[in-house]
Amino acid sequence: MKVNVYGVAMGMKHVSPEINDGGSIVITSSIAGLQGIPGMTAYNTTKHAVVGIMRTAALELADRKVRVNTVHPGVIESRLMRSLESGMGDQ
Repeated sequence: MKVNVYGVAMGMKHVSPEINDGGSIVITSSIAGLQGIPGMTAYNTTKHAVVGIMRTAALELADRKVRVNTVHPGVIESRLMRSLESGMGDQ
């Protein structure tokens, strides 16, 4: 929650006033922000929250013509992902 949600919220708080009118903000979410993944409730929750932050910021900054979007990468083979997968067991 601290990194995925609070970090994005604080970033938006400080970036929004400084961005030029007509600019663009891109926030990294995850495919988990678009769908549910069994066994990943906490992670899914944070990434759905990021999508909510993006949608709210887009509405708040629309009058300044600032675009706010999220990108949603899928699974990337890494040590972290292997660790997560091994902790999930047979689900």
